[in-house]
Amino acid sequence: FMIIIKHRVNTISELNSVPQNLGVECDIRYDGDKLILHHDPFVGGEDFAEFLKHYHHSFLIANIKSEGIERRVIELLERNGIRDYFLLDVSFPFMLRLSNSGFAKNAVRFSEYESIGTALASKGKCEWVFVDVFTKLPLTKSICGSLSKNFKICLFSPELLGRQQDIKKYQKRLSAIGANIDAVLTKTPVEWHKWRLE
Repeated sequence: FMIIIKHRVNTISELNSVPQNLGVECDIRYDGDKLILHHDPFVGGEDFAEFLKHYHHSFLIANIKSEGIERRVIELLERNGIRDYFLLDVSFPFMLRLSNSGFAKNAVRFSEYESIGTALASKGKCEWVFVDVFTKLPLTKSICGSLSKNFKICLFSPELLGRQQDIKKYQKRLSAIGANIDAVLTKTPVEWHKWRLE
């Protein structure tokens, strides 16, 4: 069963408009002593703690935009009873620190620029691998096999990079190689819902 996760949900009103059977991804940074939601720096944003009071969805990707906020984010998620999530874009030193304390709800990145070797070096430290598609879908049957043996796989959907036309092409390829995709991050959930049902 593949989780479909809505990209860049950074306000309570956006969150309330997302069906609860979907997951959401949000961008978290600090502003003074508060955690706020915004993709870009030096801009105000809604309070993350307040946002979580309205969260009743299937999965959460916490995209870490400021180093050093990880433990506070984890604390807030756990305090709100949120168990199904992972942190994205945690710097490697912080990931190691978290992993050494027994925390593995992180994602390591894999793409045509970030090697399979680097990803596999993180097995046991991360539950998830986040597959980016900067210029192409970097998955082959054997890469998929190696990754899914060691991680859950979350795919970045190509329309997020302005390549809507690649969705169908990638879906066809994923089916052809028997890819076991656990989650997809997208702004067009309906396209992936249809594929999930095929």
